[in-house]
Amino acid sequence: MSIDESSILRLASIIQDAVALGQAVLDGDAAEARLRADQVFLHASEARLDGVAHAAVIVIDCLRPVGHSTGQGCGSAIKALSMEIDRAQTHQLTQRLALF
Repeated sequence: MSIDESSILRLASIIQDAVALGQAVLDGDAAEARLRADQVFLHASEARLDGVAHAAVIVIDCLRPVGHSTGQGCGSAIKALSMEIDRAQTHQLTQRLALF
């Protein structure tokens, strides 16, 4: 597997976990949402996607157990995470197109 294929697969994994994170929040499954946010952070850190990793930390912080519900601002944090993933994907696509 080439480095390019590896980075594409890592980003795809981040996207899958982010989608599952959003679904878990909608389903009210805070434990699953925290697990998926942790996975996004781990994969983003490994891929050196610092903006995505930082946004994932903010999501993790807002998902910390406070009573029985998620914290304030989780929707905004998840939206920011989504925007960072989009930026990373656009950057990756731009780099690939520059090779041609």
